[in-house]
Amino acid sequence: MPVSDYQPQLATLVKEPPRGDQWLHEMKFDGYRIGCRIRSGRVSLISRNGKDWTHAFPEVVAAAEKLAVKDALLDGEVAMVLPDGRTSFQALQKAFSGEASRAALVYFVFDLLRLDGERLESLSLEARKARLRKLLGRRKAGRIRYTEHVEGRGDEFFQQACRVGLEGIVSKRRDMPYRHGRHGDWLKT
Repeated sequence: MPVSDYQPQLATLVKEPPRGDQWLHEMKFDGYRIGCRIRSGRVSLISRNGKDWTHAFPEVVAAAEKLAVKDALLDGEVAMVLPDGRTSFQALQKAFSGEASRAALVYFVFDLLRLDGERLESLSLEARKARLRKLLGRRKAGRIRYTEHVEGRGDEFFQQACRVGLEGIVSKRRDMPYRHGRHGDWLKT
């Protein structure tokens, strides 16, 4: 798959999170959207615009090389984690430019599009996340981490995110396949 073939699904900005149990809600990270392609042990990192960013995050590449897969395509966000657990784009830019340590650099993975030759985009989000959780476990430490979610209760989750100073939340239809572009199956509040 050429680097330019990574075309992420994008979230539409809304003022309030959607209601109902058909939605899964995740923390919105303040970082760089990155696809991670693993082919025969070789890792490539791809920006949301299709640019090769492998050289930019050698820490993520090294961690991805240790995953127990021969072939995969992960979707996530590279971010800097502050001591209080929030992510900071400003801290990421400082680390990226060499002005600050990269020790808190993390790749938060929220989707799995391919695994060992099987294309997973047509599966529901819930099924893809189950496969991703099986691959990554519930990692709460390390360079690569599984992105947890809340089922339903979007208003409550959004209020909690606001209280602790997070950037927001991303709400995703649990029953939908992965569709490239922006169309309303993913919403950001």
